Amino acid sequence: MSQVFTVLGPISPESLGITAIHEHLQFGMPGWEHASQEYFNRAIAFEKIKNALLDFQRRGGQTIVDCTNWSMGRDIEFYQTLSRSTGVNIIACTGFREERVIPGNLVELNEDVDFIAGLFIRELTEGMVTGFMRKTPVRAGIIKVGNSEDRITALEESFYRAAARAAQQTGAAITTHGSAMALRQLELLVGEGLDASRIIVGHCDESPDIERDKEMARKGAYVAYDRAAYDSTRRDKRRVELVKAMVDAGFATQVLISCDAIGYGHLYPEPGRSFSYLLSGLVPLLRHAGLSEETVSTILAENPKRVLAF
Repeated sequence: MSQVFTVLGPISPESLGITAIHEHLQFGMPGWEHASQEYFNRAIAFEKIKNALLDFQRRGGQTIVDCTNWSMGRDIEFYQTLSRSTGVNIIACTGFREERVIPGNLVELNEDVDFIAGLFIRELTEGMVTGFMRKTPVRAGIIKVGNSEDRITALEESFYRAAARAAQQTGAAITTHGSAMALRQLELLVGEGLDASRIIVGHCDESPDIERDKEMARKGAYVAYDRAAYDSTRRDKRRVELVKAMVDAGFATQVLISCDAIGYGHLYPEPGRSFSYLLSGLVPLLRHAGLSEETVSTILAENPKRVLAF
């Protein structure tokens, strides 16, 4: 039986509902948990994120995928409390982002792909670590990997290869960061034997290229336009054009959308839009562009249900 792993335990894919596939409840550079209360007041952070989740829920949202990697703000027990308080499903991730934000002790992994894969697998099957590197029994629900802006370093390549191996062993999906290298991301993951249908190529609206996106969809991957929290009306127009072009080309079942919002930034700038912009801003634009309710539902509910299921 297929299941999806949330911070409160496994649920059926049918329970996901409308899903924001790439968001951040909290975000900060490595060491965020050591910040003094002057910068991180837990009670204030909780209320701010809780209100943002409730607004998302009021507009019809039911699930948030938190794509915050190790050491960058992921706080599992905090997420559990938020989920219980709001009723919003929260899915947390394992994985690493680009090399420049990896804690120094982890850089010493020396590109050991099998060792890195083992780290991901344990978080997917046994439980994730939380602040101060304490282990929890809460299983990750997806793998997130990323790369530098204009290249994939040797260590980052190891992250991709390790993620592919972990995904094959556990059934997890992978979502990516660093779309300027999107085709290379897909090449690395598929090159390890991973089925492209388990891959979400993220942030494709950050470096728009509709022909690239169609090529990736033809290979079976999901294409995510998931940076709506940061952008202007002009870029919203371009994002909608990309989604519509993919739908018109027959790839509605491989498109995902989200905001990449930050509920609370630890000494890190928050974008001007929150999780709910997905439903209050982006979806109305898609409807105005001619997307049917069925297509919108496919993108927001059916596609996440398919890709997040183990």
